[in-house]
Amino acid sequence: MKKTIIYILSVIMILTTFSGCNGTSEDPDKESETKEEAATEKENPITDFLYSTLDDGTLIISYIGKDSNVVFPSEINGVKVTSISGISGEGIYTVESVTIPETVTTIVSEAFKDCTSLSEVNLPDSLVKIDREAFAGCTSLKHIYLPPNCFSDYIDGTDYSGYNIFGNSGLETVELSEGIEILPDNIFYMTNIKEITMPSTLKTIGFGALMSCEKLEKVTLNEGLKTIDSCAFGGCPKLTEIIIPSTVDKLLEVAFRRSRNLKMVKFEGNAPTEFYIKSLHDDFKDELPQFTVYYHEGAEGFTSPEWYGYKTEIW
Repeated sequence: MKKTIIYILSVIMILTTFSGCNGTSEDPDKESETKEEAATEKENPITDFLYSTLDDGTLIISYIGKDSNVVFPSEINGVKVTSISGISGEGIYTVESVTIPETVTTIVSEAFKDCTSLSEVNLPDSLVKIDREAFAGCTSLKHIYLPPNCFSDYIDGTDYSGYNIFGNSGLETVELSEGIEILPDNIFYMTNIKEITMPSTLKTIGFGALMSCEKLEKVTLNEGLKTIDSCAFGGCPKLTEIIIPSTVDKLLEVAFRRSRNLKMVKFEGNAPTEFYIKSLHDDFKDELPQFTVYYHEGAEGFTSPEWYGYKTEIW
């Protein structure tokens, strides 16, 4: 009898050892994290979406469910989803994260406007248009990655329907992909961005792009940039210095309207052909900071000791 008991105990010990080798003793926290990640990436049920067919045969959809994490489907009943019209119903106040599939090319105007709990947005590289006020008022959104072609509909400089895309949101940091050529008008109006670096492909900074960003301290502009429009950096009281690349040909002085602490505007190249417009200057002269213009010796177009009323120095 004793031999039998010893034999049974030995078998149990061996089985226990093998079960440990097979991974059943893994960290339960890691296992739960894996399950959470899988659940987060899983598309929400089709019944959680309203959809309609576009002229090209693809779908535009909006979310009407109650989950806080939303993964939009890439297709419904075999038909490709290419446009997102946003969140409807209670989700406006409860949705916390949104993942958009690689089939989507357009996010329509006001799609996620005033989704105050939205803190995470995953945008696909397939995106070619984010329309006006799409994420305006998303006060919990602190960071955004913007894919290479998301503003490609605006590169001709005539279509500014991207107005105020992230205006009045909680943005603090922005990752701008190489490939982006334009920042549409008022895109980051009244956000909490402290520092921003432009991609080497950027050509145009639209009207009021970073206007009233009261925490903005540092802007790194790229060689290849051509246009900085009116009020682009207006109302940024912590901005004290900015370096203008040699490729910039249009920089209106009112780009810095109400940025009262701007002391130094440094030019890497020749003077821009568009800078001083008398009518604009006269309209806003009381709101223009009295910065010093710095330029390299030999640069063309500047005058000394002043240029359009701004003190000049060699740097």
